[in-house]
Amino acid sequence: NIRNCVTYLINDFTMITAIEQALQRCNPDKFANICRLYLAYRFPIVNATGFVVGKEKSKKGTPDNFIAEGNNFIFNEVTTIDKKGLIAKLKKDVTHCFIQKEIPIASISKIILICNQEITTAIHKEISDYKNTFHNIASIELIGVDAFATIIFRDYPSIARDLGLPIDSGQIL
Repeated sequence: NIRNCVTYLINDFTMITAIEQALQRCNPDKFANICRLYLAYRFPIVNATGFVVGKEKSKKGTPDNFIAEGNNFIFNEVTTIDKKGLIAKLKKDVTHCFIQKEIPIASISKIILICNQEITTAIHKEISDYKNTFHNIASIELIGVDAFATIIFRDYPSIARDLGLPIDSGQIL
């Protein structure tokens, strides 16, 4: 019935908002590990080069995570910064991916940037255009906090549990 559908939608929107808030409250290392977990659900093997092994602590290096796909690589950078410095930090992350010395630029097939701020169309275009100054074949995926919350809610609810949020199993009792 329509009333039940509306109730579920309100609960869904409330949960997405709660996930957004929980992601924004995360310290940078926790946020980075949540991003790493998300990538581990998406890809079979995620190499976490930007983390201290056995600790919830990041370390310097580029990329934060990488995924090998045949002879190519997907690089991931995680950003936690206030909105004022977001564009500069995202550009810096893109630059780091392309100036690192271990992998030829032609072998980078995609860069996934995940951040704790909202990505607007203007930001997306600016970062995409900036990426193209280095390499116009590699794709770029920008995931802002709002999109990340929706993805977690829709596809990976167990990550919400890692954020301390109770998730309904969807079972009818």
